[in-house]
Amino acid sequence: MPDDKIEIHTTHWSVTQIAKVLNVTDRTVRNWIYAGLLPAARFGLIYRIADVDFQAFVRRARKEADRVRRGGPPGELLTRVSELSRDDVIEPERIPT
Repeated sequence: MPDDKIEIHTTHWSVTQIAKVLNVTDRTVRNWIYAGLLPAARFGLIYRIADVDFQAFVRRARKEADRVRRGGPPGELLTRVSELSRDDVIEPERIPT
């Protein structure tokens, strides 16, 4: 009989783990999530970010940063991050569940 087990090997990151790796605050990571720049799954008040989404975010940020260093215009990620203001960020208690 075939094995009915399904194995999923997905690593998930916490907001705090990503903040430590990128040397930013937890609030900054949450702002990226609220702005739609970093996909995350919400479980109550806790967010988990799939490794694949985190790696894609880092690659996109590096690519845009390199372009800006060479004198090019910022891409969507850097533009949206720089345009974020306190009013643009949705507080966790206001996010529909």
